Amino acid sequence: MANAVLTGWKAEQGLTYVRLYHRNKPVMTYHFAPCRNYEPWRMNYIHPVHGLSGAVLTENTPEDHHHQRGLFWAWREIYLLGEKIADGWEGHNIRFEPLSFEHVEDLSGNYSLRGHYRWYSTKHDADLPIMDEAVVITLHPDDEHGRRFSVDITLKALVAGLSLGGTPDKGYGGPSVRFLHSEDITIRTKGQAVTAQFAAVETGDAVAFSWPLRPDMPDEIELSCLINGTPWTTWVLRQEKSMQNAAYPGLGSVPVDMEAPLNIHLNWRQAV
Repeated sequence: MANAVLTGWKAEQGLTYVRLYHRNKPVMTYHFAPCRNYEPWRMNYIHPVHGLSGAVLTENTPEDHHHQRGLFWAWREIYLLGEKIADGWEGHNIRFEPLSFEHVEDLSGNYSLRGHYRWYSTKHDADLPIMDEAVVITLHPDDEHGRRFSVDITLKALVAGLSLGGTPDKGYGGPSVRFLHSEDITIRTKGQAVTAQFAAVETGDAVAFSWPLRPDMPDEIELSCLINGTPWTTWVLRQEKSMQNAAYPGLGSVPVDMEAPLNIHLNWRQAV
């Protein structure tokens, strides 16, 4: 157990995870390597995420959508030169290799988790390195405004012609959260209520989730997403047993460059 006495952080590291506490309250558990009880591709995700009360807010391996895993980021459509070569959602034809992991408190009192991963396509009996991924999770000390953290994902292609796509039906892909009690969620954006649709909807810069019928859940959690510094406002939202998805790139695909990395930034805020 590592302690940061002045700002209240505690980090407990296991073989495949690190669990963080602030002022003796659980905050989150980040899985930087696969647990032997799960699929080998189920790594590099956050679960559980806790609320300010300590309550668990996320689900992993739910019966209705087994691949969903707390707060995660993945793409079902991974293409090389136009051919689909891998599925990072359900782990088909893909292998993830953890290259490094560290966690540290910085001088401003924030706590950072840093992971580096390599993606391999295993299609056609190959083991082809296709992507480098760097992840930085930055947690801010709880204060009078609540709890905040961010996830930065930086992707750099290792081969020419690599692209990521959303699913052809809804545009699923990118940062996703499987909340508990998603069937009881109320969703708001730009101060207006949103009714979940089959496909993606356009939102404001942030989307707020609340559970008015669930006193054990937070009053509100606000999520926002930036792509290379620009707000991403296309979300697939659910008011049933499923996840909430900042659907990047949506319908279609986007190339990932070998020289200019793609940056995806997710902000999480729970107000007091």
